[in-house]
Amino acid sequence: MKFLSRYVIVLCLLAVPAWAAEEEGIPPDHVTEQDRVWANFNRETAVVGSGNLRLAVRGTLINKSVTDDEPDLTGFSFIDLLQAIDIGNGEAGTCGDRQRDTCAKVKSIDGVRVDVRGAYGLGSTAEIGFNMPFFSESLKFAGDEIPTMNTEDVGDLVFYGKFRKMLSSSTSVGGGLEVMVPTGSERKRLGTGETAFNPFVNIRYTNGRIAVGGHVGFNMSGGNIPDVLNYSTFLIARGSEAVAFRLEFNGRFYRGFGTDFNDLSLWPGLDLRIARAVTVRPQAHVGITHDAWDYGIGLAIVVDVVDVLDIL
Repeated sequence: MKFLSRYVIVLCLLAVPAWAAEEEGIPPDHVTEQDRVWANFNRETAVVGSGNLRLAVRGTLINKSVTDDEPDLTGFSFIDLLQAIDIGNGEAGTCGDRQRDTCAKVKSIDGVRVDVRGAYGLGSTAEIGFNMPFFSESLKFAGDEIPTMNTEDVGDLVFYGKFRKMLSSSTSVGGGLEVMVPTGSERKRLGTGETAFNPFVNIRYTNGRIAVGGHVGFNMSGGNIPDVLNYSTFLIARGSEAVAFRLEFNGRFYRGFGTDFNDLSLWPGLDLRIARAVTVRPQAHVGITHDAWDYGIGLAIVVDVVDVLDIL
C-alpha cells in the first residue's frame, strides 16, 4: 500500500536524530520498559518514559476460513475488541442492503491490517497515545451468487492514556483507559458506529532478562454492540542487546447476537534492534478457539525518540 511506504520513509528520517532510550544502571541485554508487547501495547504496564516518543508502523496479514459444515463468517470483523458485529436487518455487514436471510454466506476472509501508532511519555509514570488502523479485506462466499468482495478503508481511531506505579524495583502495576472513536465505516464492516470505552488494569514483573505480566479490561459500547471482557498474559525474554523474544496469550469474551464469543490466541514474536533508535518486530499469531482468527503474520518498524521536545 502506498500509505505504508510513505510512513516507513517518515520513520526512517526521524531515526536520524533519534536514539533508543536506555534505563540508567540496567545492562543492555536485560529487559527494560522499552521491551513491549504487540497486541496489547496500549494496555500493558510499561511506559515510554518522560518526554520520549515512540512511533511505529505495523502491518499484519490475517486469515479466517470455515468448512461447509461449520457456521459461516457473516459478521466476522476486523474491529478491535469485537470479532463480530450484528448484521441486524441488513443495514450493515456483508449483506449490504439485503435482508439477512438472503445474504450470501461468508466462508473465508483474507485481510491486511496496517496500524500507525504513536506513544508519548508524560513524566516517568504515564503515557498517552493513539492508533490509526487501515484495513483491506477480501471475502469469499459460498455458492456462485457473489464469488468475492473486496473492501478497503480506515478503521476506528483509538486514543489511550495510562499510568503505572512501581511497587518494588521489579514489580509495577497500573491502569488506564482506551477510547475508540467511530471513524470506520459501518457499511463496510470496518467500524462500529459507536464510541467505546475500555478501562483496564495491568501488572508486570521484571527480573534480569525476563519479564512477565498481563492485563484485564472491559470494553463498553453503545447501540447494539456488546460489552467485551479482554485479557492477556505475556512473557518477554531478551537473548542479547539486539534480540528479544515475545510470547502473548490474548483472550476476549462477550455474549451477543444469541451466542457466546470466546476468542483465544497465541502471539509469538521477536524484537530485532537494528540501530539504537530502530527496532524491527516480526510477529505471528495462531488462533486457539474457533472464534479467533486462524492465523496471521506481521511486521512492524519502531522508532524511539528520546527527549523529543529538546530535539524540536
